[in-house]
Amino acid sequence: ISSSIEIDLPFKNLDANSQVPYNGIVQLRDLLGNPSSATKDVRINLNLDGAKIVDIPEYVTISQGNSYATFPISSNGENGDATIGANVKGVLGSQTKISTVSIKRNCCYTPTTC
Repeated sequence: ISSSIEIDLPFKNLDANSQVPYNGIVQLRDLLGNPSSATKDVRINLNLDGAKIVDIPEYVTISQGNSYATFPISSNGENGDATIGANVKGVLGSQTKISTVSIKRNCCYTPTTC
């Protein structure tokens, strides 16, 4: 094994009720932690372990010549914790924790209603 996969998420806690998908990133890295370009298209398998708090694709492809690819993360209204895993044969896989919380947005139109 001469490289690894790193998963980057936009935030530690995602809004469980967001109507707009977030973007996650998978990146190939050499064993020193530097970005590593794919010598051919690399299909990264994604999995969600734990609570079904988000929807993610089954896989994402890092195109030849690139070191990373993005994938959508869609909240489904559930609060909780889970782990997203990324792996492909011959590359050191990785996992990262993800949490969703309901974020309350207060709208004040007049000082007496706040």
